[in-house]
Amino acid sequence: MIIKPPVQWQNRLLRYVTYILFFPLSLLFAFLLLVKNSIAKPRPVKNKVRVICIGSLSVGGSGKTPFVEWYARLLVARGLKLCVISNGYRKKSHDLVCVSDGIKMNASLDASGDEAYMMAINFLNDNLNIPVISSPNRSHGIDLAEKNYDPDIILLDDGFQDFSVYKDAVLCVEDYWERDYPQLWLPLGRLRDLKQNIKKCNAHVVTKIPPHAVLQTEAGALPFLGFTYYRYAMYDLDDRPLNFEILKHQKIIVLAGLGHNDAFLRTVEFIARDNSAEVIHFAEFHDHHWYSRADIRRILSLQGSDTNDYIVLTSQKDAIKVKKEWVPFGFRFFYLKPFMKPVHDGAADELAAIALRLKRQ
Repeated sequence: MIIKPPVQWQNRLLRYVTYILFFPLSLLFAFLLLVKNSIAKPRPVKNKVRVICIGSLSVGGSGKTPFVEWYARLLVARGLKLCVISNGYRKKSHDLVCVSDGIKMNASLDASGDEAYMMAINFLNDNLNIPVISSPNRSHGIDLAEKNYDPDIILLDDGFQDFSVYKDAVLCVEDYWERDYPQLWLPLGRLRDLKQNIKKCNAHVVTKIPPHAVLQTEAGALPFLGFTYYRYAMYDLDDRPLNFEILKHQKIIVLAGLGHNDAFLRTVEFIARDNSAEVIHFAEFHDHHWYSRADIRRILSLQGSDTNDYIVLTSQKDAIKVKKEWVPFGFRFFYLKPFMKPVHDGAADELAAIALRLKRQ
């Protein structure tokens, strides 16, 4: 069973009851955030290498990691030498590990964590020469990056709320679909920080903007830079690219263990409609869920015994945690990989300029 913040619950009566019960706790959480922001002092000492943090105000699913990948590609194309640091949330080890040195993989999935491992693979596949470090302690990760790789810029995947690390710039990433929910704090809502803190950032990035969406910047707020997933690619578990024609008139089981599963389901439903396919079941798990053979066998047995009855479609982040031997021969188990681009003219130049200015300092 997956437990979501009450603002995402479908049952209206139950949602209203929890509003009454949890609203005082959400206010208390906001008050504690206010106290923390008032008394906590950011680390005053700069690092040898300039650090750009890519964080968010809400819990999971904002599109941070895909944006980190896009931003890393942009900066490499502008001639910068990079290293990416992830905190390896919910990985099976608390160790500091170099996931990849930019040339080869150096750590296992279990030791790296799903997001760090996925980024490292994608960077290697594109020959970007970007080391990836997984470290629960970001300061230790920065020290390792400075010692071993001497990059121009370090990108922190998450860490906006970590005051122990000096950040030369902060990019705040928000999911467009967060606007579907009341902007409330945990445990009632999805916010883990004060909305006003977005003004401390160097840029406000809004991801997953649908075509033709109209999004206005609030008065006095930091102007946002919009991004959209302009296309998706589909692969099998051997990472072989597939044509979406395979989905024509098929039944689809959606599997997701992401920060915002509903957004992924919405994407698959859109792709299904384009291919006259039908989503028949949605199997969802908590973000960073570690799958077992039993999980996969249970999903594969949901709709009859004929392997031609349906296709299982999941995300790349989920697929890397599914071992091929868990999927019996003949079952169609595919994953989607998104490709992001800015929707505003000049957004890439504006974001690149933040890093280029830091390099010159």
